[in-house]
Amino acid sequence: RGLPQARPPLWKLVGWNRRDPPRLGEFVGHVRQVLLGGGAFIDCPEVTNTHGREIFVNESVMSLCDLAMGDTIAFNVQIGAEGMPQMPSPCWKCCTEDPGD
Repeated sequence: RGLPQARPPLWKLVGWNRRDPPRLGEFVGHVRQVLLGGGAFIDCPEVTNTHGREIFVNESVMSLCDLAMGDTIAFNVQIGAEGMPQMPSPCWKCCTEDPGD
């Protein structure tokens, strides 16, 4: 009693380089498919509707952020050299069961 208490959802900053100030994630989605090479696709209808395709996460970002299939994340989007939406690090990883609680 008398101390601040956290309530779900709880988010953890992952993949931060400790140099650039972290930004809050503009979008929320789920790691939908992890490819054999370690890259992944994120299920986020808002990004798909805006950019016309799913967002891709390269293997180095997946590893740096310690992401796995089914993780709920809040992230930003950058457009890669080929014009494809990609997720850069850092991102915010949901640490509670249901982020909608």
